[in-house]
Amino acid sequence: MRILIIKMSAIGDVILATSLIPALKKQYPDSQLAWLAEPRVVELLENNPQLDEVIIWDRSEWNRLFKSFRWIRLIQSMLAFRKRLRNPKFDLVLDAQCLLKSSFWAWVSGAKRRVGFKSKERSQIFMTESFERDYEYEMISAESRQLVAHIGIPSEHMPMSICPTEETRKQAKAKLREEEIDGKFAVISPFTTRPQKHWFEEHWQELLPKLISKYQLKILILGGPDNVELAKRFEMIDKTNVVSLAGRTSLIEGACIIEMAEFLVGVDTGMTHLGSAMNTPTVAIWGSTRPYLKGETEKTLILYDNLECSPCHRRPTCNGAFTCMKQITAKRVLDAVSKVLIAYSPRTN
Repeated sequence: MRILIIKMSAIGDVILATSLIPALKKQYPDSQLAWLAEPRVVELLENNPQLDEVIIWDRSEWNRLFKSFRWIRLIQSMLAFRKRLRNPKFDLVLDAQCLLKSSFWAWVSGAKRRVGFKSKERSQIFMTESFERDYEYEMISAESRQLVAHIGIPSEHMPMSICPTEETRKQAKAKLREEEIDGKFAVISPFTTRPQKHWFEEHWQELLPKLISKYQLKILILGGPDNVELAKRFEMIDKTNVVSLAGRTSLIEGACIIEMAEFLVGVDTGMTHLGSAMNTPTVAIWGSTRPYLKGETEKTLILYDNLECSPCHRRPTCNGAFTCMKQITAKRVLDAVSKVLIAYSPRTN
């Protein structure tokens, strides 16, 4: 049996969707399992021993060829991509992206069974089976759990599956040594894509000194290249004990660093989801979004206030007040860290 998972982009969503891998392999141990993704997330998938193949859709390359009028090369690339999707043919496709573009590739694959959610983009027109997504589903990796349940696979225990190599772990440790970090440290993941998902900077300024004092550790900041300048402001909170690695690690190196951390505090972003994936005690701060309310284990603790306007996602109605994030205080986060560590992490206590 050949199975294709489609989840092409959005780092956090891909991390959450990796819970599909062990669930499918457990149910179909002799299956050949492939994943269709865009280049920026491939490093999270390519070394997974349960994945037989990662198929890359390089959309940016196609755009480049189109804009440079290299029509022949573009058509050749499209035909080669179609051939890779169809030969040999997949028996089952799970569209975990549920967009028109992802469902289109599911259809192009020629698989007899194509399963996905109904969507506003009407992606279901390319599916052989589609159903309504339960947006109130509280467990982490909610979409993945609903997909496997639909095809008759148990969804109670579905850990995420991020598999760094030992070489990557060595590279991550080398970057820690460069910063003279040889003792305990925690990770914060304060950066995300939309302002309504950010926790207020003054809250971080209050929280970090208290974490450093209480747990006698350093704080590492993880983020992407776009976060470097803002991360420097966080470093100013305590130049000795707050260290930014923003823009200096790959995604999979970040996973290794998180795996070694005592705990992680973050907002709705891929790095925070990696905390749960790497089984690191994690406190997640949700407001305008609520990707999940319960972790796979109780090492993940969610802070979320179910306000009348929450979650608003991309359409906040508070005129920039972002009350849902404002009212989650530094004390609440500090208490949450203490709770998750006391109960589940003998490393720190």
